[in-house]
Amino acid sequence: MRYDEEIFLGLRRDPTLDRSWEEKLKKVKEERYKTQEMRKTDFESTQKRIQTKIIYEDGTHLLTTMEDKIRHWIFEKKHETGKFPDLPEEEEGGSSSIVGMARPDNDSGSEKSEKKVNSIE
Repeated sequence: MRYDEEIFLGLRRDPTLDRSWEEKLKKVKEERYKTQEMRKTDFESTQKRIQTKIIYEDGTHLLTTMEDKIRHWIFEKKHETGKFPDLPEEEEGGSSSIVGMARPDNDSGSEKSEKKVNSIE
């Protein structure tokens, strides 16, 4: 009787039940782990390949495009004012403000909200 109660409460294993699912579960977990590791290495190698492609193939094109935009801006300002302009300060965005790129660390939304709060006070 006590033995049956322990089986019922889960304190002992029921010898009549099929326990092959435990081995199947272990195999499934191992296969998942192997698949995850394989996909992780594939992802990392693909990521490195894409970064290398961007640096060596697209990087030179981006660099020359930015140089052309900065050169055009300088000559445009020289034509307007008659002298060569100073590049914008880092606080103003530097050369990225000329090229038209947004800086990732610049949160203009929070600055605008701070200015609104200060103007209300």
